[in-house]
Parts: sequence; C-alpha cells; structure tokens
Amino acid sequence: MSGIGAWINDAAHHVPPSVHLYGIDLYPTHFPERHPSNVHFLVQSIFDMPAEWSNTFTLANQRMLIGSFLPGDWRKSARETFRVLKPGGYVQMLELDARIHQVLALGPRSRRLEGVINAIWRERGMLTDPAGVLPDILKECGFVDVTVETRTAPVNRKSGAMGALHLYSISQAYRAMGEAIIRAGGYGVVSSVREFTDLVVAAREEWAENEAASATFVMIYARKPQ
Repeated sequence: MSGIGAWINDAAHHVPPSVHLYGIDLYPTHFPERHPSNVHFLVQSIFDMPAEWSNTFTLANQRMLIGSFLPGDWRKSARETFRVLKPGGYVQMLELDARIHQVLALGPRSRRLEGVINAIWRERGMLTDPAGVLPDILKECGFVDVTVETRTAPVNRKSGAMGALHLYSISQAYRAMGEAIIRAGGYGVVSSVREFTDLVVAAREEWAENEAASATFVMIYARKPQ
C-alpha cells in the first residue's frame, strides 16, 4: 500500500530509471501529484492484485497497515504478495508494535486517546505484536529466510528532526482512524471525527514535549523460494 508515496518516491532515487516501481492504494487522494517518471500509482486492493502480476516483482514493500488490517487480512495480503513476487523476490514489512498505546499514555489527553484506541483494538481483535505473529504467517504462506528487526525511536520534538518526523507520522496514523472510531460509537470518549482529531492533536502536544515518548518499529524481511 503506497499511502502518500513517501517510500516509493524515495526508492526511485536509488534505482536506475529502467526499474519501474508500482504503488497501490484504495484511495487515490493519497497519491502525490509529482513523482519520478518510473513510479506508477494505481487504485488497487492488496488482497486482489491483477492476475497478470503473478511472478512479476523483485521486491514488495508493505508498511504501517497495523491500524487498518483485521486479523484475517494479514494472511490474505501475504498470499497475494507471495503470488506476485518473482521466485527469489523479497517482501519487507514495516509495522508499529501496537502496544505503543500504553507507552504513549504520558498525560491526561494521551491517556484518553489510549482508552479509545485500546477499545477498538480489542473489539476488532487487531494485531498488537507484529514481531511475534507476522513471521509465522509469512512462513505459512511459503516464504523462507524470515528475518525480524526491531528499533525503538523517539516520538517527540526534543529528540531532533527524526523524533519530530515520527511524531508527525504516528499522529497522522491515529487521525486516520477517526471515522472507524465514530462508526463504532466513540467508545464513550468522543462523539465526532472533529472531537477525535482534536484529542489526537492534544495528545501529540503531550508527546512532543516529553523525551519518554517513543515507539517500537518492526521490520520483517522474507524471501520467495527459487
């Protein structure tokens, strides 16, 4: 899933122009207007990619879907990714350890946000521990050489540019959950998308000034056998 295309546009600067990169997402409004000529954006589901893509790609990059996928979605995605990769091709998955909600409960507003997020996570049975679950799913789908790396990163302005970037990225990921949370009734905490957005912004300001605000990122690599 390409999202706003940040990863794929950056990758395009590190490969020859003859290498073509395809970004897919369900929402074309996310696609950037300007991008390198060898980058292509398509409105496409990750669960049902074109039949002609079988055994086509050298690398599949999937990132930050932990807040969007329901339990069965991870296997569907892994099977489709396995199908479209060439033999010997790799998948890489970047996700957040979703126990971040507890780690970031650092003040009154972020604790309120934690309550909402934990409620929807429990109700939907969503994944919290990608490092403990996704490697087995990839193996079940046929991948080999599965490798897991974890990194803890700052989520605050006091830690410099990288901390500020993570602060922005994570707060945006939370904001994207607003409509789903309101459809579920707001869990007794919020009653509108605007109210939820305001809560995320207020929580972000608590994280911004607290050096303890951090997140654990999980990167998983795996190969399709030859």
